[in-house]
Amino acid sequence: SYLSRHDYLTGLGNRLLLDEEFRADKYRLSDEAKTEVSILIFEGDGFRLLLNSYGPLTIDKLIQEFSQELIVSLEKSVRYKPSKSKIRFAEHIYRVGACKFLLVLKSTG
Repeated sequence: SYLSRHDYLTGLGNRLLLDEEFRADKYRLSDEAKTEVSILIFEGDGFRLLLNSYGPLTIDKLIQEFSQELIVSLEKSVRYKPSKSKIRFAEHIYRVGACKFLLVLKSTG
């Protein structure tokens, strides 16, 4: 179901969905063309200290805002791409830890 494969705070994919998509070849490398998979890790530093200082409700809000800002920042960074090939970053970001997100992109060259 959707909730078992998506993070309840951010709506982004979780580890289970990431694993399934790698197994289903979503990011499979093509033999015909030169392809690469890029994986970027975004992690909030000092997470445990913040959690202990401000509590889980505040940290949940922080994680939600962090994930949204991450998507907005990535989308702003892609300025001159044709709309047909525009990347939908939210479909390629996965929450894999407390405040750890992976961006997985397949590119062809």
